[in-house]
Order: sequence, then structure tokens, then C-alpha cells
Amino acid sequence: MTRERLVVVGNGMAATRLVEELLARGYDGHVTVLGDEDTPAYNRILLSAVLEGTHPRDAIALADPLAHDPERLTVRLGCRVLDLDRGRREVMLAVGDRPGHEQLAYDRLVLATGSIPTLPPIRGLVRMDGRLHPAVNAFRSLADCDRLEAAVSSRAPGRTRAVVVGGGLLGLQVARALTVRGVVTEVVEGTEHLLSRQLGTPGGRILARDLRRLGTEVYTGTRAVRLSGEGPTTGLSLDNGFTLATDLVVLAAAAARPRPWHAEPASWCGAGSWSTAGWPPSPTTGSTRSATARSVAA
Repeated sequence: MTRERLVVVGNGMAATRLVEELLARGYDGHVTVLGDEDTPAYNRILLSAVLEGTHPRDAIALADPLAHDPERLTVRLGCRVLDLDRGRREVMLAVGDRPGHEQLAYDRLVLATGSIPTLPPIRGLVRMDGRLHPAVNAFRSLADCDRLEAAVSSRAPGRTRAVVVGGGLLGLQVARALTVRGVVTEVVEGTEHLLSRQLGTPGGRILARDLRRLGTEVYTGTRAVRLSGEGPTTGLSLDNGFTLATDLVVLAAAAARPRPWHAEPASWCGAGSWSTAGWPPSPTTGSTRSATARSVAA
């Protein structure tokens, strides 16, 4: 009897947990996991700890699901999904730097890719040739963490300046890690106080005060609008008229958009397709990941 072919697009925390549950529930089909990154699955929440130096890279690796049942599971890294053909039930893949693409057939499909980070509206982030300004660093992946680590390590401690754009959880984690590494760090947050989604105004002000005591300057209620110059003349201009001299700009603002297939109507995820885009769940809706596992394993 031919095994059912389940393809999971995405190799992050949600996808890894889903596969673990499927194997634990005795799913008898074959699972193929497609990961865009070249590295095995890892805990993205702990990236700032790797940058700070408190965690080695291997400490944030997730459990390898291949260890559970390699005969029923294939994990393919460095595979980017270009398109989905629901009629033919095929996924179009670009694999590494190989020219062309390949088609991968499926019987059931799970989308566990999350969202795509977008650039904040700051003039000068992207140069005329389409490349990012050399001072700009994202912080969404292990590769981003490695690039930022290399940029920090290549400069003398105490003489490197960084501006973190975004005063949410990720931005503050990165800012703390950079400060610990000896980088003179400033945080720019567009709302009136830090952690505006988690704290009220008094709590945000107390947090800003404590960060300043720890050596991190904070600017709230203002937005970065322009990045100019290169090397020692690089400056990030704010809409309040100030310009912050900097060597590095780290983008940590919560700007993201759905993957193209998540933007389709909800019915798109029917007929053999599921999405874990709603994971983690709210307390009232239950776990999308677990519901998907129950549906597939049933």
C-alpha cells in the first residue's frame, strides 16, 4: 500500500512540534519537511542569547525529528517554495543555488512558514543597486545573527555604535545583547513607550529609565526616517530633528506581512491543506498546531 505523502512547508518551531506530534500519534504516512534556511531547526527566541554570548549555537537547536523515525520523515534544507499548484497537488521548489526548479507532489500539505519581515519606511535603507545599506542588519534568523556577530567582533569594544529600530521584545533583547558586548547602543521606538503591547505608560517609562542606567539610551515617540552616509559618517535621522551617529543599524520593528498563500481566502487551506499561521493559539481558540496534527493523524 502506498503511503500518504505529507509535505510541511517550513522548518521552524511550529513545524518541528507538529512533526513530533504526528510521529507520536502514529501517523503512518511519509512526511517531507521543507526548510528555507540551510541550518536545522532552532529556537528563534534565543537568538539574542547567542549574540550576547550566553548560549552557544548548538544550545538553541531543536530536537531532531529524524531521530524519532528516519524512515517516515525527510527534512530538506535550503529549499525555497516558489509556488503551489493545488490542482495538481504539487509544490514548486528552488533548491540552493541549483538552476531551475523541481516539482514535489503531495497528498496533504501543511503551511508552517509564518510571516515575511518587511523593511520599515526609512529612506536610505536600500541603495540604488537594490542592496541594503552596509550598516543595516536584520535580526530574524541564525544567519542574521551570524552577520551581526561578525560585524560586532570586527570592531573594537566600546568604540562601536548601534541603533536598534524597534522597542518591542525583540528590539530590547538585541539592545541588551549588544550592550553586554560593549557596543554603545541606542533604541528608537515609534510609540510613546517601550513594550507598548505589553506594558502601560508607567511601566514603559520605568523600563526606559532602567535601560539608561544600564548604558542603553532610549528615544520613544519618534521614528527613524532617513539613513545617510557610510562608514564613520553614517547617521540615522529621526523625525524629531535628531541624527544619531552609528556604525550599525539593527531592524527589530514588528513589521511583517503574510506569506502570499496566507493572504488567500480562508477556503484556500481546505481540500488537503492546512496552515499553522495561527500558532501559538490564543487561550480561547486552542492550538492550531495540535488541531492540525489531529486532522492529519486521523
